[in-house]
Amino acid sequence: EVGAGVGLSGLACRACGASRVLLTDAELRLVESLRSHHGHHAELGFETLDWKTDSGSEQFDVILGSDILLSVCEGHIFAPRLVARRLRHHAASRALLMSAVRCGST
Repeated sequence: EVGAGVGLSGLACRACGASRVLLTDAELRLVESLRSHHGHHAELGFETLDWKTDSGSEQFDVILGSDILLSVCEGHIFAPRLVARRLRHHAASRALLMSAVRCGST
């Protein structure tokens, strides 16, 4: 899960049977909070992730992002680049980026 925040989407995936879930956020305090509350689950991983400087090579079958396309954090620029690099190149791989409509023009 990209931009996990409280980790709802990633935790739901784990509850539905995902064998491994990596919860990421740019804010260390959020990652540490997730780790302290859910670190006892072996199938969960926790990492800080800066979309602008990410150089990781691990790829994933599914990438989830919830409310990450905000222009204030330049998510509309960097999230698609991150997905292109980190999503496994396989016909069954999927990225789901969810964003609320805040007003009629966005």
